[in-house]
Order: sequence, then structure tokens, then C-alpha cells
Amino acid sequence: MVRKSLGLLAFLLLNLVARATTLSPSLAAYSPLGDTAQELAEVAYPPYVNQSQEWSVQSFRGFLVPHHYDMMAMYKHVSGLSFRYRAAMKAPEGQGAFQDKLTYGFTLNVMELGSEVSGYGIGSGAMLMAQSGRNGYFLFSMGLGYLTQKFDAINNPRNVAIGSRMNGTMQLGHHWELVSWPGRKSPQNQSIEHLWKINFELGMMHFSNANWSQPNFGINIPYAALGIKKAWVHSYFRPYNDKQREGVYRTEISDLRGCPKRGWKHPSTYEVCGNPGEPGWSHSIGFRMGRRQIELDQRATFTNVLVDYVAEHATGRRGQRWRYGVNVFFDKSYTYTKFVVPSDAIRLNKFTEVALTVGHRWQFGRWGILADAGFYVYRPKDIKRAYYEGVGLSYHINPRLQAIARLKAHLSSADYMEWGLAYTL
Repeated sequence: MVRKSLGLLAFLLLNLVARATTLSPSLAAYSPLGDTAQELAEVAYPPYVNQSQEWSVQSFRGFLVPHHYDMMAMYKHVSGLSFRYRAAMKAPEGQGAFQDKLTYGFTLNVMELGSEVSGYGIGSGAMLMAQSGRNGYFLFSMGLGYLTQKFDAINNPRNVAIGSRMNGTMQLGHHWELVSWPGRKSPQNQSIEHLWKINFELGMMHFSNANWSQPNFGINIPYAALGIKKAWVHSYFRPYNDKQREGVYRTEISDLRGCPKRGWKHPSTYEVCGNPGEPGWSHSIGFRMGRRQIELDQRATFTNVLVDYVAEHATGRRGQRWRYGVNVFFDKSYTYTKFVVPSDAIRLNKFTEVALTVGHRWQFGRWGILADAGFYVYRPKDIKRAYYEGVGLSYHINPRLQAIARLKAHLSSADYMEWGLAYTL
């Protein structure tokens, strides 16, 4: 009964929030041509129907994966609600292509993890969505999560998955739109403002603290979701004379029939052609720090330092750069021996890692997504894999200074989270 009530309340909230969102003034009907010319233009160039934003709520079911033998007792079914906002980019993609393939948004997931041992979880983060086919998209999200239960040797010893309440959270998945139908329409001209949609989604949610506090096996939740969405729509009208101004118009029922493929575009970008970035090199130096805790029965905490040099090459496509660099890590966990106090007089080569990296940056305004692969050319011991992955976010404080947060991992094993700054030379 409680879950049904929550579902009904979520549906009502979705409708109220979506209706409170006003359309851009640029969506108002604009007719630079006369009626006759406009009619001819519509015959020659039928309008494109696009979406600019949507609100959604979905109910999901899954299970907590016992991916380590010590976690077998934690296997339980999981249920929850997901709230999401999606919007088109305000800048054209690539060469100013009409149909954007990339959208962004924010998500909030609230879930019951199935037992008193695991408790409840809340995850919230920024989400990037890449269009897949006509009515679907791939999704990737990073953010912060909170768990009501964590490992405690006395009060909760069965929760061996996670040693902290505050954690990082990630989400991967694929989203399908199953059916849609017009929302509000005017009897006079059959114009509509939004579409209702039913969606289905498969994905994986992950909670971990990047070795901030032991234990850190992490919580993985594969899930299936069914939801309802409310999307704002508009028509793009191109006059028969290309030299004339391009306009954005109210969508009509006939537009939907003639244009079953609905793309994503922010209204403010219709009259912006957009030029690709100029190819070229930029160089930066960075300094980041991160905390790592190892061992459960004798916890030891280390603060690691990273110094790096990165050369980025603009591809000529808007917001995309290849990255090449050198990372130098100072990780004193190499000097740790169980039940032995390490000496302060340790040579630098005993805890220094040197790696070559290659990666890619996707830049959206001040925000950037970083994906790097590193290969060690020197490490004191072979206790880690010979390569690692780095996934993170960057934010330009000003044209030269940027803040960076990056997760360093060796396949499924997180090393630690790096926080710091980079300066463009």
C-alpha cells in the first residue's frame, strides 16, 4: 500500500513540476514570411519536430549483487523510485548539425536495499545521455550517494560491502521509449506543448567510497525500470529561401504524423550554425591529492599525491580533445607491512609510480568529462596491475585554471579518488 501511494504521489509531482516549467519565448510562433510564402515553404520543407526538455519518474526493481563471497548474506531484492530531468544542449554539436545526439540531465534515485543489514540508499548525480536509435539513449551518471547502514564490527558486522555512509555513486544503462501520445492541445489550431511517454530501462547502479574507508567491496545493483515522462516539444521551420531567417514554431498534431522521428535540440541554438574548434595543442600541469585506506583488521590511511603533465590536441570537432601525458604518483601504501610500523626514512623510489597516459576530453561549456588509460613505466612492486583507468570531471574556474576530480581504478578495483587543480600554460 505504501509503495502504491508513493508511486501515485510521484506521478502527481511529475505533472506539477513539468507544468511549472515555462517554454522559451523563442518557441512563440514566428512568421517572417507572408501566409502564402509560408504555406509554400511548408510544402517544400516540412517542419522537424524536436524536444528540448523532459521530466520523468520511474519505479525500478533489482537485486544487490554478492560479487564477493563474503557478501553472500547480503543478496536481497531492491526496489525504489527514480526521478530524472533531461535537457538538450544549448550549443550545437560538431559542425552545427541539426540533430543533437547528446543530452544532459540530473537524476535522483531512492531505494530500499532489502534488509536491515543494508538499509536504504539515496543516489544523486549529473547524467549524460547519448541518443541510440529513434527512441532510446545510453546513459552515464556520476554523483554522491548516501547509505543508511555501513559496516560496524559490533553493531552491523554482516555488512562487509561498505565502510562509509557517504559514497560516490555511478549509473550505467540503456533507456527505451515504448509509446508516446500528445498532451495538451488547442481546439483552434491543434497545437500541442508536450508529449506523454512510457519508458523502459535496464541498467546498473554502483555505490563505493574509492577506498576512503574500509571495507570497500562496493554495492552493485542491476535493475529494470518502468516509468512515465512528460517532454516539451516544438517544430523547427525552415523557409524555402535559405537566406531568410529560420524560425521555431508550435508543434501541431499534423507535424507529429509527418515527422515520427523526434530529435533533441535547444530552441536557442536553431539560428546558430556553429563552427568547429580550431585544431591545435594546449599544455597543462596538475596537482591532485587523494586518501586511501587499506586493511580491515588493522586500518591504515594514506594521503597520496599526484603531479602530472598533459598535452591536449583539439580534433577540430567542437568540444573534443585527445589527451597525452605523464602521471607521477607518490603512494606510501607500497611501504605498508601488516602489524609493522613503517619507517619515515624511506627512499623516494620505494613509493613512486610513473605512468604514461592517453585519453579523451569531452567539453560542454565549463564542464568536461575525462577518460584516461595509464600504463606504468615504473612501480616499486607488482601489487597493482600494469595499467589503470581514470574517469572524472573537470570544471574551468577561469580560462587557465580548472578543478578536477578523477577516480583511479585497476579494472574493477578502485585505487582512490583524486581531487585537485590543473593550470594551462
